[in-house]
Amino acid sequence: MPQHECRARGVWCRASPRCLSIEVSTNPFWDSADLGDRVGARMALKHAHEPAESEDRAA
Repeated sequence: MPQHECRARGVWCRASPRCLSIEVSTNPFWDSADLGDRVGARMALKHAHEPAESEDRAA
C-alpha cells in the first residue's frame, strides 16, 4: 500500500471514533433522558455489546 494511502487511512481511523462519539453524545435521544440518568444511560449503552453478568456466570 502506498505511503499516502496508509497516512490517509490512519487519519480516518483516528477521526472515525471521534465523529461517532460526537454523533452519539449529541443525539436528540439524550434530551428525553432525565439529566441525572444521562451518565448512567451512556455507560449502559457503552457496554451494551458485552454479555450480562448472569450470562458470564452460566457459561
